[in-house]
Amino acid sequence: MNLACCSLVVVSTLSTSLPEGWAKLLALIQNDAKPTVVRTTALAAACQVADADGGAGLTTLAAAWIAAVDQNGPPNPLAAKRALVETLVRRGAPRLNVVVSDQEGLLSLWTTAATRSWLDDQTKLAALHAITTSPAPLSERRAAALAVLEEPVLRRAPVAASELIPLFDAPSLPALRDLVSQAADPVSFNYVAASSLAYMGDQQIVEQLEAFKVAWGDAYPEFAKAATWYLWQIEQQQPATKLLQVLAASETYTARSRAWALSRAIELGLPTQDIRESLLTYAASLPAEAVAEAGSGLAVLKKLGIGGGVLTTSDIPDVALVDQGASTAVPDNASPLSAVIQVGWRPSYESRPAFLEWCTTRPWQGLVKSEVVALLKQKLCEFSLLQPSKCASE
Repeated sequence: MNLACCSLVVVSTLSTSLPEGWAKLLALIQNDAKPTVVRTTALAAACQVADADGGAGLTTLAAAWIAAVDQNGPPNPLAAKRALVETLVRRGAPRLNVVVSDQEGLLSLWTTAATRSWLDDQTKLAALHAITTSPAPLSERRAAALAVLEEPVLRRAPVAASELIPLFDAPSLPALRDLVSQAADPVSFNYVAASSLAYMGDQQIVEQLEAFKVAWGDAYPEFAKAATWYLWQIEQQQPATKLLQVLAASETYTARSRAWALSRAIELGLPTQDIRESLLTYAASLPAEAVAEAGSGLAVLKKLGIGGGVLTTSDIPDVALVDQGASTAVPDNASPLSAVIQVGWRPSYESRPAFLEWCTTRPWQGLVKSEVVALLKQKLCEFSLLQPSKCASE
């Protein structure tokens, strides 16, 4: 049991007795003399119980932390402020999006966090997700997304498109095209804007992408690969029913390309039966020994198909369903060979109140430290608040 877990018990107990508990949490969060893990754990607890005023206060603190790091750079002693910002964005965004009334200011905070080079990629993606899921009007969220895409930090991170694409529609296309056309070379090329346009099948960038590929492809093979992927995505949506041909084809497509085609076909509302028949046609075209192989991509396709309502659990019976708790590769929109986002185990936040109640009502007197640690670990596992791999390690 590490310090962070023990701190969680302490600060969560403090947070149950507002306003006194809230004041204690704020004191811990702002105390530079406290270990960073104590401050970030206190902040995580504060995010879970913040009301409108409390959420506004946390937002103000985060803006001040960002300004401090921007001014002086990320190394120590500002590392604690960076850790606090990361905690607030990752752990606090869902709650703050609900309770904070100044959504314009909150969107500004998420936009700022998403474009800070000194924050890690997980935090930047969490900030993008906060923009997408904000209750602010769509026009304001779309404007924030376009502002993010103008920043050099993210324009070369196509995985960001997976978060922002839901905000874009036909009226967004001209602004995205402008971002693509502004490129002077592959270094300044806006991969996120191009990726978003390709995902939506925008034919108006085809000529420009082809010209860029001819001009830069030989010297920059990674750009050539990305441009090829974007052009392929656009082509498969002219018309959208071509996606069914990709799904049914016996010829070799990467598993991620076929998974993208399936997700896009479902999203575009192609007939459910047509999608199902295309997948079954592909499965039937494979040799029996190849059906269950990872390279066929059928395990991912079956899971996506069931989730999208186009397959049933009895379809493609030779392919086992991926375990609910196992990580599932979800294709991003960067390249058929690009990295994937891993969607795996997450703590059960719904069981947290019951765990905290157990912590505060259980008599701890007379137990030695090792007994306390063992009991806490046991209960964290029972309440699904600790990774199963750690629970099974002993």
